[in-house]
Amino acid sequence: MTYKPSKKELESILKKYLEEKATPEDETFLNRYFDYLEDQPGLSTLLSEAENKKTERRNWELLAAQMNQPTHAISPGRKWRWMAAASIILAVGLSSWFFFLNKNDKQQQVVQNRITSDIKPPEVNRATITLTNGQTVYLDSAAVGSLAVQGTVKLVKLANGKIAYQTESGESIKELTYNTLTNPKGSQVVDMTLADGSRVWLNAGSSITYPIVFIGNERTVSITGEAYFQVASDKTKPFRVSKGDMQVEVLGTHFNVNAYDDERDIKVTLLEGAVRLKMNEQSRILKPGEQATVSNTISVANDVDVEAVMAWKDGRFKFSGVDIETIMRQAARWYNIDVEYQGKVEGTLSGGVARDVNASQLLHVLELTERVQFEIEGRKVIVRPK
Repeated sequence: MTYKPSKKELESILKKYLEEKATPEDETFLNRYFDYLEDQPGLSTLLSEAENKKTERRNWELLAAQMNQPTHAISPGRKWRWMAAASIILAVGLSSWFFFLNKNDKQQQVVQNRITSDIKPPEVNRATITLTNGQTVYLDSAAVGSLAVQGTVKLVKLANGKIAYQTESGESIKELTYNTLTNPKGSQVVDMTLADGSRVWLNAGSSITYPIVFIGNERTVSITGEAYFQVASDKTKPFRVSKGDMQVEVLGTHFNVNAYDDERDIKVTLLEGAVRLKMNEQSRILKPGEQATVSNTISVANDVDVEAVMAWKDGRFKFSGVDIETIMRQAARWYNIDVEYQGKVEGTLSGGVARDVNASQLLHVLELTERVQFEIEGRKVIVRPK
């Protein structure tokens, strides 16, 4: 007579399996009686979870083989640490993610053979600062120390590579003097401290114009592109960021502004504190975790993926339900490439990849979704639907 395990016995081993406590014998037992489990009332939830975990484990084993890594290095319990170290954390939607992991070696090789050229990520900071007198300071080649003196204000490069403005104590400036920090495409993120102690991170393909010293009863800067601000608190001098008719007003807070000219809308995301957005006659106040989209009107969303918004500052691409054009605009700024589309790529993608990988690695993984394929010609990337 064929042995049939009891429901209690099955339930016990399923729970051990889900809690990562199952022995090799337990897993062998589950594999043997997996079909029998489907007929057991009351075990459907545990069975579903076990099936998902079984698929997940198999996929990580396949990924380990694909990346020539020992399986234990990317087991589910350690996968995020391993993937960060491997600089390839990409999930292009759940179905596409598992599709990618289950491709055989021959299919993977076809994709890899299609992209034979490569483009490296930015290796240096190519930012420049344009002074009031028109002089240009190149930050990548500048030595640590004083870069320029403008009246009583020094522009200095610190030992950690950051840029700062330092004012001599006891001195005052009575007239606003502006500088412009420009961070071109294909440049690492630049980090600058303004004279009031506020910090600004500037993404590739962005610029900010600001006074070397804030005087009067306000602090106002203007940007193009994307910048993240940590504003030094000063209730007597509101801090304002402007882009065209849009203005963000704060007292002391952390927020991100995405205002690239090639994006359809301006997006302001608040991480900490409070900000007020103004555009023409419209005004909205944001709370932490909210994002305002500014076009002809101001709309506010509270379900924004803040991690995706801030990924650029943390050295990653992270996509959350976006189309291929949005992904490629980010790639174009970072890698300083031109993008040509030959046909429409349908659907949206979610996931991410470290920004210190070559462009081919990003494109390889995107191709594995079976929705898109790429060709690199010099510094041009051709995008076609699959």
